[in-house]
Amino acid sequence: MVQLKGVLDAGGRWISLSRRDVALAAVLCLADSVVFSGLSVGRGGSVVILYALAGYVPLVWRQRAPVPVFFALWFHYLGAAVWLPDYRPTLGLVAALYTIAVNLDRRNSGMALVVVLITTTAGAIDQELRTNPGVDPRLIVAILVIPYTMLSGGAWAFGRWVRASRSRIEILERRRQRAQQAAAEAITAERARIARELHDIVSHSVSVMVLQAAGARRVLASDSTRVEQALAHIEAVGKESMVELRRLLGVLRDGALADQPEDGELGPQPGLADLAKLLDEIRLSGLPVRLDVEGRAARLDLSVDLSAYRIMQEALTNSLKHGGPGTTATVLLVWTPDLLIIEVTDDGTASTRDPTLSTKYGLLGLRERAQAVGGHLDAGPEAGGGFRVSATLPVAESWHPDTRQTAHQPGS
Repeated sequence: MVQLKGVLDAGGRWISLSRRDVALAAVLCLADSVVFSGLSVGRGGSVVILYALAGYVPLVWRQRAPVPVFFALWFHYLGAAVWLPDYRPTLGLVAALYTIAVNLDRRNSGMALVVVLITTTAGAIDQELRTNPGVDPRLIVAILVIPYTMLSGGAWAFGRWVRASRSRIEILERRRQRAQQAAAEAITAERARIARELHDIVSHSVSVMVLQAAGARRVLASDSTRVEQALAHIEAVGKESMVELRRLLGVLRDGALADQPEDGELGPQPGLADLAKLLDEIRLSGLPVRLDVEGRAARLDLSVDLSAYRIMQEALTNSLKHGGPGTTATVLLVWTPDLLIIEVTDDGTASTRDPTLSTKYGLLGLRERAQAVGGHLDAGPEAGGGFRVSATLPVAESWHPDTRQTAHQPGS
């Protein structure tokens, strides 16, 4: 809305005025003088003009202070009825009533409506009786009540409709803002999930490649076959990591969720069905791993299945990085009707820990991942040496014995 420089308030600051309200006050002042008043310069019209101008000045602040402006226009009307019988500033009072209906509740605006109806109708009847003393007063009342009731009631009803419309718009705006906030939170959560995925992929793959390269370097001059195997493993792990990185990084691009796979490279997320392959990779990297399974495998939700795989992958990667020479690891899966318990332990020594291979966020990411699917995770050194990672994850609530053939069976 265009603003005009206004007047100084009590604190010496300028109060801006709406150009629309200034124009409205001027138009209503003129219309009142022509339509609702017997204005005649020869009978003191100049006094009426000055009184009208003075009375309509508060109307320009009707949006800022609707109640004070309403009372100012009401007293302006009463003053005209006492001192200027030929002048009835009706439109200004009706405009103030409209503003009250927009800004106040139904009860208070309804009281204002009653005040305006009584004031304007009584003023119009009094003016007509003064002008036409010979006419039957009942006829004048019958003629004037309906139009003045329609004028005041219409202004009040329109104001209430505008208020209701604004309320609906505000509700819709709040809903839109909440939806935007929820979408932003969802995006943030998804990006955090992607960050955890990237950490798991990079940490595991790079650790395997670094250890394989170190082993190949040690036997470079004496065992070319092992060097060739190590380099082939590094190449395979690197290619697989690049495929997963390309898939996850693609999610960060606009519209990436709708992107089509390239050359069939984008596959499903890993789970317990890929455990055998993971253990083979760890063994090839130099860490002997034994798998023990207790209980009967049940179906897991996709998010829980992925979390179980990533927890074991990160735990075994940590054992591979920090366990030291001669370290062995054990993976224990305990299936119960409601829970899957995962324990990954190794017998490495803390003194062999290599700080250059640690990102410092692996265990934190595992705890967040377990909590995100309704489980929990504990990790720490064992009293007799070694390290243990233990996670408890929920089994799918929809699991039923009839659906066990679809369960992800862990490899061995």
